[in-house]
Amino acid sequence: MSKPWIFAALALGLTAFALGSARAAAPAPSQPAAQAPYHVVFIGDSITQHGIVLNPLHWDHVSGMAATSAAKDYVHLVVAGLEQAMPHRQVQFKIFTPQAYAPAIKQLGQVGEFRPDLVVVQLGEHEYGNKETQAQLQTACQKLIGGLQALPSHPQVICTGAWQPDGGLPYTGWAGTVEKTVRAVCQKEGAGFVSMEDVAHNPKYRGWGQHPGVRWHPNDLGHAMYAQRILAQWHKMTTAVSPEQTSRVEESNSTATPSLAQLQALWRAQWAKPYRPGMGTRYRGFNIETVYPDKFAPVLEAAVRDWHANVVRHAINAVAYANLVHEKSYAKAFDTLLAALPAELDVCKANGVAMVIVMPELGVPNENLRTYPAGKGKLIAFWNDPTNLQVLINCWQRIARVCANRDQAIWFDLLNEPLNWKDMPGYPRNWPDWAQKITDAIRAIDKHHPIMIETGPGGLCWGMKDFPMLHGGPFIYSIHVYVPHEYTHQGLADIQNTDLAKAYLQRQRPWPGNFADGNISGYWDKQTLERALAPAIDFQKRHPDIPIFVGEFSAIRWAPNAQQYLSDCISIFEKYGWDWCYHSFRGYSGWSLEDNDQFSSPQDAQRATHPTARALVIRRAMSRNDREP
Repeated sequence: MSKPWIFAALALGLTAFALGSARAAAPAPSQPAAQAPYHVVFIGDSITQHGIVLNPLHWDHVSGMAATSAAKDYVHLVVAGLEQAMPHRQVQFKIFTPQAYAPAIKQLGQVGEFRPDLVVVQLGEHEYGNKETQAQLQTACQKLIGGLQALPSHPQVICTGAWQPDGGLPYTGWAGTVEKTVRAVCQKEGAGFVSMEDVAHNPKYRGWGQHPGVRWHPNDLGHAMYAQRILAQWHKMTTAVSPEQTSRVEESNSTATPSLAQLQALWRAQWAKPYRPGMGTRYRGFNIETVYPDKFAPVLEAAVRDWHANVVRHAINAVAYANLVHEKSYAKAFDTLLAALPAELDVCKANGVAMVIVMPELGVPNENLRTYPAGKGKLIAFWNDPTNLQVLINCWQRIARVCANRDQAIWFDLLNEPLNWKDMPGYPRNWPDWAQKITDAIRAIDKHHPIMIETGPGGLCWGMKDFPMLHGGPFIYSIHVYVPHEYTHQGLADIQNTDLAKAYLQRQRPWPGNFADGNISGYWDKQTLERALAPAIDFQKRHPDIPIFVGEFSAIRWAPNAQQYLSDCISIFEKYGWDWCYHSFRGYSGWSLEDNDQFSSPQDAQRATHPTARALVIRRAMSRNDREP
C-alpha cells in the first residue's frame, strides 16, 4: 500500500539508497511472501546521472546533476518511492545515458535484457544541440517508445518533458517544439508524460554547484519534483493502485509546488471564507481582455496553470464584441455575451478562481452611443444621456439573475473607470446616484455577492476622498494604478476616452525618475507612489470594514526598469492588504508579460525567448497564492 506521507519525505531528501540494486524489504511473519523483483530502467542525460568531472565543472560525485548526493537525485527518490509503494517487492534498476532520443534507440537490446517493468525516459535537453528537426524528433521519440513497449516484458513508459530554464513559460521556440512533440507522441502511444517546464523556471529548484553549467540543472528540490511527478504518474498508470490511493499520493506532498488540482481545491476553500479586510492580500490575478466567448476558458486556464492566478477581471463589452463580429445591434451582442457567462463562471469555479465582472463605460449596449461625438465629447455625452442608467440597471439585473444562486466568488464591478471630462478632476457628478440605483436593482435579485465601486475619476483614487457612502453592501472599493502616467504609458499614443489628458509619446524615461502627474511633480519613486495613493489609504483608515481591490495596474512593456515599478506597486498593495489584478493577460501586447521589452506595434510584437524581468516579478508575487489560505 502507498504511504500518504511519502512525497513529503522525498521532497526533504530523507531517504538514502545506493546505486544498483535497492535494498529489499524483509516481510514480517504476518505479511505476504516477497514477490519477484520490480525492474526499472532510467534512460536520460546528465540530469539522470553524471560522472565526476573536477575540471572545469568542480563536480566530485556520481549522481543526477546537480543533486548534492546520489540519494537525493530523482532516480534514487523514485526507487525509494516505488519501494514504499510495494514493500514486498525488491526494486532493481539500471541507468542508461544516451543523451538524446535517436541514440537511445540503439540501446533497446540492452534495456530489454534487464526485462524492465517500468522505463523512465528523461531526455530532450540535447535535442536542440543535435539540431534535430521536429519530424526527426517525432520519429525518434515514436521509435523509442514503441520499441520499449514492444519489449518482451511490456514495460510501462513514462517520459519527462525537457528541462529548459531559458525556454520561456510556457516553453517557446525549440523548447516548446520539444515539449509539444514528446507530449503528443506519449498521448498517441499510451505512454505517461510529465512536464517540468514550470519547475525549471522557478529559481528555487535549481542553482546548486560552483560551475554555471552545473547550476543550470535541478537542485535537490528540483530532483524531488521530478520524483514526485514521475511517481504520481506511475500511480495513475498502475492498475494495482486504486483511484483513492492515487488521490492521497498526489495530495501528500505539502513541500512541493502544488498541483493544479491542489491549487483549485485551495482556492475554492479560500473564497468559501467570508471576504473581509484584515486578512491580508488573498487574491492576485489578471485582467482577461478577450471579448470572444470561446477564448475565455483557455486563457483563464493558462493563467491558473502557468501563473497561479486566483482571480480574474473580465469585461462584458457589448460594443467591442459587436464591432468585432459586425453585429449591428449592441443589444444582441450583449445577449450573446450574457449567454456565454454561465460557462465562463463554471470554468472559474472549476479552477477555484474568483470572477470580477465589469461593465465598460463605453461598452454598454445603448444604441445611442453611435450618435455621440468623437474624443472627449463621447464621455461627456455618456453622462448626459439618462438612457445609460436604465441600460446599466437592466444589464446588471440580468447578470444578477445568472449569478444569484451560484456558490462561488463573484464580484460585480459596476462601471469601469467612470469619467466625465466636464467634471474633472472630480468623479462624474451623477455617478453616486447612478451607483446607488444600480446597487438597489442588483440587491433586489442578488443579496450576497459583493458589489465593487470605482469612485473615479477614471481609474484614479481621488474620488475616495469624498464619494458618498452607499447602502446595500457588501461592497469592495476599487482603484487602478498607472501613476505616473508619463512613465507607465510612454510611447502609447492611443489613450482616447481614458483619464489621461494627452498621449505620452516620449520613451526611455526610467523608473524611478522625474515626472509630473496630478498634483505631484518631481522625483517619483516607491515613496512618491505611496503618497499618490493617499486617498485610498485614508479611505481604508476611515472604513476598515471595506476591502480595497486594485482592479488594474501595469507599465508598458518597453518602459525602462518596469520590473521595479511593478515590484514597488505590489509591495504597497500587500503592505495594506489590497488584492490585485495585473493588466493584462494575453490582451494588448503593450501590457504583455509574455512579449519582449522592445518597443513595437502590436502587429510586430515578439514573444520573449525567456521570462522577462517583468514576468518574474508577477510570477513571484502570484506564487504566494499557493501558500496563503
